[in-house]
Amino acid sequence: MNLFVLTPEEKRVVAFIMLMILLGVAVKEYRRRHPVAPISAEMHKHPSMRKLPPLPSATTSPSARPKRARKPRKKASVPDVPEQEAPDSAPSAADSGPPH
Repeated sequence: MNLFVLTPEEKRVVAFIMLMILLGVAVKEYRRRHPVAPISAEMHKHPSMRKLPPLPSATTSPSARPKRARKPRKKASVPDVPEQEAPDSAPSAADSGPPH
């Protein structure tokens, strides 16, 4: 007895949804079993990490941080191209109208 009669496209949609649910559960379990340690302040003391800026503290507000000066943009130079005049004998596009 066929309880659900589904078209091939509907079967693919149902399979895709079930696959995404299974993938989500697998990722959730993987992350639960393999937690990522937060970056500590000790890591910034390592010699290879000295190039990084210091970690922002919770008490420092974004407005209290010094702002960097912007570098001025270089304007693209466009060479001046003289306009060419059309010959007097050639009709312009504005003069030619639709034929009557």
